[in-house]
Amino acid sequence: MFFVSGLLSLVYQIVWSRALLPVFGTSLPAVTVTVATFVGGLGLGAHLVGRRIDRWSPWKTYALLELGIAGFGLLLPHLVAPLGALFARITPIGAPAPAVHLVRFAGVAVLLAGPCVLMGGTFPAFVRGFSWSRSRLGGDLGAAYAANTVGAACGALLAGTWLVPCFSLSRVSATAAVGNVALAAIAWAFSAREQQHTRIEPTSDAPPAAAAATWVPLSLLLITGYVSMSFELLWTRALVQVLGASTFSFSLALGAMLLGLCAGSTLYRAALARGHGRRLLPYLMALLLLASLLSFLLVAHLPQLYRALRAALPRFAMAPVALSLIAFGPTATVLGALFPACVRRHADGGGGVGRGIGLAYAANTIGAVLGVVLTGLVSIVRLGSGGSLRPLFLLLAAGLGVAWFSTMPRRARAPGIVALALSVASIVMFPRDIFYANQLGSIRTGALRDGVVLFQDEDSAAMATLLEVPGTLFRHADGAVIREGNQRHIFHSNGRTVGGTSIYLWNVVGGYLAALLHPDPRDILLIGYGSGRQLKTLESVSGPRHIEVVEVNPINFRASDLFYLSSREVLGDPRVAVHVDDGRNHLLRSRRTYDVIVIDVGGIETDGGELFYTREFLQLCRDRLRDGGMVMTWMYLGTLREPRGVLYQRTLREVFPESSVWLGTGEPTNHDSLWLIGSKGTAAADFARLRQRWAALTAAQRAELSLAGVASATDFAALHLAASRDPPAALGPERVLTDDRPGLRPIWRHDPFAAEPPGFAQASEQWVRELLATDVGPLPSGATDAEIAAMRARRSALQSMVLASLR
Repeated sequence: MFFVSGLLSLVYQIVWSRALLPVFGTSLPAVTVTVATFVGGLGLGAHLVGRRIDRWSPWKTYALLELGIAGFGLLLPHLVAPLGALFARITPIGAPAPAVHLVRFAGVAVLLAGPCVLMGGTFPAFVRGFSWSRSRLGGDLGAAYAANTVGAACGALLAGTWLVPCFSLSRVSATAAVGNVALAAIAWAFSAREQQHTRIEPTSDAPPAAAAATWVPLSLLLITGYVSMSFELLWTRALVQVLGASTFSFSLALGAMLLGLCAGSTLYRAALARGHGRRLLPYLMALLLLASLLSFLLVAHLPQLYRALRAALPRFAMAPVALSLIAFGPTATVLGALFPACVRRHADGGGGVGRGIGLAYAANTIGAVLGVVLTGLVSIVRLGSGGSLRPLFLLLAAGLGVAWFSTMPRRARAPGIVALALSVASIVMFPRDIFYANQLGSIRTGALRDGVVLFQDEDSAAMATLLEVPGTLFRHADGAVIREGNQRHIFHSNGRTVGGTSIYLWNVVGGYLAALLHPDPRDILLIGYGSGRQLKTLESVSGPRHIEVVEVNPINFRASDLFYLSSREVLGDPRVAVHVDDGRNHLLRSRRTYDVIVIDVGGIETDGGELFYTREFLQLCRDRLRDGGMVMTWMYLGTLREPRGVLYQRTLREVFPESSVWLGTGEPTNHDSLWLIGSKGTAAADFARLRQRWAALTAAQRAELSLAGVASATDFAALHLAASRDPPAALGPERVLTDDRPGLRPIWRHDPFAAEPPGFAQASEQWVRELLATDVGPLPSGATDAEIAAMRARRSALQSMVLASLR
């Protein structure tokens, strides 16, 4: 029962955390608030129920708690969107940042506090019903904790790697609710049997000194709770560099930690529970400090270890799991043994069993909440990931000192002092750059092996490394002069390049599309700053009077000087307003309407990027557009014919019936990214106006466009490849991408969005060929016969180039 209870709890955590992203944001503060609320609710529930469970029927209480969780499982997915909209109205753009964080915390608390308190209450209720006496308490605690924890590990892995990518969030949550109802029914059946037994409650089987000194295990539970959640944040950041998808990495880090906790609690039950808990605690604390030091030393070598595991283990699923267990399993195992040891020692001297368990669980949870908040919002920001480890190790050393000098005899104080001195010396010498080494090792492959590091930085949102590749030609416009340099790429925490010179031409064309196609582009919203090139292009064109830039990674602002432009000039334009926030959450809070919205985020294939391709987000964009406005999103050419690309075409057409596909550049070596443009109202453009605006371009602007293969107004109009059409029913179910089931990037080799009917690959390729080969005709008005002929010839050449690349 407790195995299934733990499994369902972690399924809920992964699913509900994912459901909150669209309305409360994907920034680290928003995610931190969600995790802190979840963990805090568990601790509060354990404390509240633990104080009373000695006077209640444990199994009936457990059954009622599971029924309550089931109710929230059915209801909560349907409350996220309306409550998120309400809290967004309370914090419009311009509200003080502390107020925004406070309201987000309140919003998450309103949604999650109820079910999390009930989940936390199940721990003391179950243990009180499962354990018959204090003499069995240590072993029963270890057994219950092990079963619950291995279930939680399975739930984290199951939800993060299969359920969330393959099914809708509401469906997964509802199915989990059915499991809670089944657990409630079983527990209620047990409640009839428990009245037939007499419960044995000795006052204590622990030494009197242990009963008096309950502050020691409570302080150790507080410390281990703090470091365990802090380690989880840092382990996730380390795994993200190697594995890429952050949802997958979070699930693996959490799963590895929970499996280690299970192994530790099992070890405690099998070998340690029968002995005295007093002198066990300092040895476990010493082991925890040693295991933590060694596990994080391994972080710098995770890329090499992962490549070796991929070569040795045939299945894709095995290598990531093995990597997580090797790196983080030993530390989690010691934590797993420490928890029941501390809880048992506290319960022996803290009054009733249920009360002692509840208070101990609450202390551990308070530490966990503090660890999430202080490490996630303060330490990583101020000290970086590597710098955040030193205070955590020092905290463990302090815990070792508390455990040693409060429980060991006087004659053992000298060895304790020596152990502490060695620990502090090791901590002081611990390297600070292991996370940067981890990221650099992950991205230095192939052509980037000889890349020179120009920039490395870290903030609350991401870690970034910028490389220059010697001998790789990059041409860019500096005024009317074409200059040459080396290619430069910036990589963020998901191991993917998020900007740089490789998309320079595409950024340039995107900026001109936004400024030249719309009749009067006065107000423009740019979601995603990247290297700053697109913003620079928008500033150079007459027309925009107000440009809002929303970027979740402020590190990009500091890095953009290395992409052959001046960020001070670009960001210092009086027309530009900069916001550091999640772009979708910003749009939800904004009261302004726009003429053009440009979404330049990671793409539909990236973790988090899929939230900018759903029906709900596109409808939000439409609501913020003025009549005649347009929204610009992008997609790789290859993705256009994949299942998620087909679904997005349907989604875009449902919200913006007037939509079109534009080539990102007319240059043959840089055309694989497409712009998909949705228009609010008619999509018709005026070629006479385009010709007039083209004539007003400066020599520098024309030089820049010429690099992108656009030498005239007809070349520019010919970038219009196709008018969007609904894909045929033969390409799969006629559904659209939603927040409830977005187009998540595949985690295993099996793509959940590639449940294709027979012949899908051939049918989708034929569909894209027909779409791009259709003669969309010239822009509707103002073009001469000669311009129409030139436009058709250029478009035909571009379409042939794109179709040839599909082979």
